[in-house]
Amino acid sequence: MYPHAQWACASVCYDDENLYVGFRSDKAAGPLVASVRQRDGNIWEDDAFELFLNPTPKTPKDFCQFVFNSAAAIFDARHDKSDWNSKVAVKTAVADDHWTVEAAIPFSELGLS
Repeated sequence: MYPHAQWACASVCYDDENLYVGFRSDKAAGPLVASVRQRDGNIWEDDAFELFLNPTPKTPKDFCQFVFNSAAAIFDARHDKSDWNSKVAVKTAVADDHWTVEAAIPFSELGLS
């Protein structure tokens, strides 16, 4: 799994209601690993992007974790507890030479308004 030979990048932007995150990674020939389809499964074992956010820097343990695979499966946790299900919206695309994930995370889900 490591080290990765593929190039990857991330973009971040926002509006009044959402934080938008885009990921793009080169892809080797052949299919991506996207075995996990259920919410809060072990998505990190697939080809996946992982994002950690700490909306309250003075409280370091108040972090949010998001993991997305190419099948648009989502793992999300807050305070290290996966029973939290955010209202994140995810779109994915897979091409011959790369794959992408776009996520819209409502600020209200992060405790921000």
